[in-house]
Amino acid sequence: MNQVHESSVRRDTKDRILDAAERLFAEQGFAATSLRQITAEAQVNLAAVNYHFKSKEALLAAVIDRTLAPINQRRLEVLDELETRAGSTGVSLDDAVRAFVGPALEARAARREDMWHFPRLMARLMAEPDERVAPVLMPVLRDITNRFIPIFQRAMGVQDPVTVLWGAQFSIGCMTRCLVSPQFIKTITGRTLPADSTQQILDCLVCFIVGGMRALAEREKSL
Repeated sequence: MNQVHESSVRRDTKDRILDAAERLFAEQGFAATSLRQITAEAQVNLAAVNYHFKSKEALLAAVIDRTLAPINQRRLEVLDELETRAGSTGVSLDDAVRAFVGPALEARAARREDMWHFPRLMARLMAEPDERVAPVLMPVLRDITNRFIPIFQRAMGVQDPVTVLWGAQFSIGCMTRCLVSPQFIKTITGRTLPADSTQQILDCLVCFIVGGMRALAEREKSL
């Protein structure tokens, strides 16, 4: 087997494992999904999982990084552009929120295959805390947190970073809900959003999140 073909086979095996793990983690949860189930779904042996990922936690980290890394990279690129334009005045709260939620909604709207199960996976990880998951999530979220939290804090005009963290937590919940089911309105009202509704959803989501963050800022100032 030549090196090019061998490398292609390894990538195919690795992708099959990642695809299977993402779907099963999203449907069943991290704790309830066994490596045996993943290998059966991916049609590989356990040795292949151990070769590529070493552990179940490392496999989860790879699943998350595969989808979240390009989204986070785009977030940072947008934020860099906003900071350059804003200069000493600082990035507005509206722009900062849009820079955070926009890339995720754009990825979902692009119908990327890796966005079918990923939002449900993240929602499940947040809803079903597991002590093994936090060490996996923290390295993935650290760069984004370190960049966005100070900008949110300045834009909100608050002193306590905990106020920003509450706002960030609520914002991520709202964003995840939109990613999991962008057509939820149809379920409730029977009305279908147009196919190109991403901008409408983004505008409404930004408006809602910004309003909530400003309300939290006012609450801190009144205490």
